[in-house]
Amino acid sequence: MKILLIAYEYPPIVSAQSLRWFYLANEMAVAGVKVDILTTRIRDRWGFSGRIHPDIRLHRCFPGPFIHCPEWFLKSRVAVETAANCQPPQDRPDNPSGPLSRGYGMLRDFLDKIVFPDVRSEWFPFAWKMLNRLLGSESYDVLVSSHEPGVDVLLGLAARKKFGIPWVVDLGDPLLAPYTPWWRVRLDLYVEGVVVQRADHMIVTTPAVMRLLQDRHHVSSARFTVVPQGFDKNRQWFLPGKKIEDGSVQFSPSNRTLKIVFTGTFYRHFRKPGEFFKALQQTENIHLIIAGNVTSFLSEIKSLGNKVTVLNKQNHELCLYLQRSATLLLNIGNTQAYQIPGKLFEYFGACRPILHLSGSEMDPASEILARTRRGVVAANNSQDIFSMLQHLYRFWEMGMLDGQFDLSVESVENYSWESASRQVRGVMERICVRSS
Repeated sequence: MKILLIAYEYPPIVSAQSLRWFYLANEMAVAGVKVDILTTRIRDRWGFSGRIHPDIRLHRCFPGPFIHCPEWFLKSRVAVETAANCQPPQDRPDNPSGPLSRGYGMLRDFLDKIVFPDVRSEWFPFAWKMLNRLLGSESYDVLVSSHEPGVDVLLGLAARKKFGIPWVVDLGDPLLAPYTPWWRVRLDLYVEGVVVQRADHMIVTTPAVMRLLQDRHHVSSARFTVVPQGFDKNRQWFLPGKKIEDGSVQFSPSNRTLKIVFTGTFYRHFRKPGEFFKALQQTENIHLIIAGNVTSFLSEIKSLGNKVTVLNKQNHELCLYLQRSATLLLNIGNTQAYQIPGKLFEYFGACRPILHLSGSEMDPASEILARTRRGVVAANNSQDIFSMLQHLYRFWEMGMLDGQFDLSVESVENYSWESASRQVRGVMERICVRSS
């Protein structure tokens, strides 16, 4: 079986959808599936150290002028600075606190609201040219679109119409999402309906997303397969890098300090850490380490003083290390009940207890944690969180915390990327049988 994957976000880009297909494609290649990937040509700013299976063929092309602009600018400035043997200035586009970076971010936010589906759609003409060449010269059994971003779906939709190739859409999120600008709701709903009707099959991350799309577009559940995010069961896809010592993460010299780790991104509208910060402020001997984007919460974090250490955005290898070294892992549920942050499943691979803050009464993560005995759940309000932190601290102080949970790999094996890839391969094989 030979598949062509359209994935704008693929390593060295590090995002939930990028890592999803990094792992899935690798596991599928191990199983003998021929995988070609059409993706962007972007400089590695993330220090990605993962190993891409040697049988995977990558076809990279220009991402578009706006996304490429800071790449070109940075390359030019570095060349000038190196020749002059001087220190780089603080206004580089990759410096998150620099004025150029802030200005570029504001412009991108604006363009994301007026370009459909977002500014990454500028990749379409460059990717379309290469996609035509690949589909015209190679024989693929299935075409796959990885969403997000939406441009992957638009490319797949156009290729399905022109070439008639079987098409599978991996919907990380519905096209019509809570963050869709108000003026575009009808357009997103229409395009989502076209995609759902024309795709041969859809892969979604939760049963709730499947039910949402069924209700919106009146399609059968037989056209969906639920494949959640996962974890690397065998820890085989990241090359051993420089050893990271605990001493590089300064959090507290006290042996009585419980270390909580969060890796990922907070959001003001649907993944809110504010109540946890309030609860943490009331505790003693509990320290939070954050590896991720906290730009929107700098003032709240600053008020916590030495109760928190912020490492900003780190490479994936360091995040995995921090997870494995944690006493307790923090996960915050989304307010929209049809989604589960993929971080929850990544945490399973760390074999550490999880404190999950439910984003809603229908939060699906609560049932998963109860069934796997992998963690505890508290409502996302400061009073409940404080009580749970006190409860967990007492168990930890007595050396009994880990014993309250099943921290084995076997208990969560069904959520491994190896298991997920078998499900995806099954989808592809059924599509191939139907189209033959």
